[in-house]
Amino acid sequence: MKKLLVLSLFWVCALSFSTQAQDIKSILSGLAKTAVGDKLTTEFSIIGTWAYKAPACKLANEDANILSSAGGSVMASTVESSLTKIYDKLGFDKCIFTCAEDGTYTTAMGKIKGKGSYTFNSEEKTITFKTKLGVKFTAKVAVTGSSMALTFKADKLLTAIKAITGIAGNITQYAGVLSSLADKYDGLSLGFELAKQ
Repeated sequence: MKKLLVLSLFWVCALSFSTQAQDIKSILSGLAKTAVGDKLTTEFSIIGTWAYKAPACKLANEDANILSSAGGSVMASTVESSLTKIYDKLGFDKCIFTCAEDGTYTTAMGKIKGKGSYTFNSEEKTITFKTKLGVKFTAKVAVTGSSMALTFKADKLLTAIKAITGIAGNITQYAGVLSSLADKYDGLSLGFELAKQ
């Protein structure tokens, strides 16, 4: 009888420990999710001065984890390589972007300056920019640590770059490349990653 009681007590303790371990794992997992991605993307986290770091691409259907698959990695690499060539030719690597607390933004790319206002949608994690000429464009935004990614629907990227940088003529020659990328990969969003200064 004692053996049975001890054995029962052992299993109760083991199950209790297992449940606690699962709870601890859930808590740690939740904390990890809270510490990255859109949980950190708030109206305050976007404030500051940001410098161009790298191209960014994202698929609308993230549930399929396409970008993390082997084929997705090749696709992301191909898209980012195409964007790098375009950004390098435009001198986008010198782009500095500032979001102020008062809802205004400024851009600087060498001697080219731009400014306007922005609104942040906390539910959708988007920023809608409005240039001083009244042109509007919307980006998905994700802040992780000292990086911020702005991505646009592929067919809207050129409009966004024109509005942000003030460059018009040099950009239209890349419309075909961006259009072919948008046609090739359904739900593709393109943009850039910025590093906080």
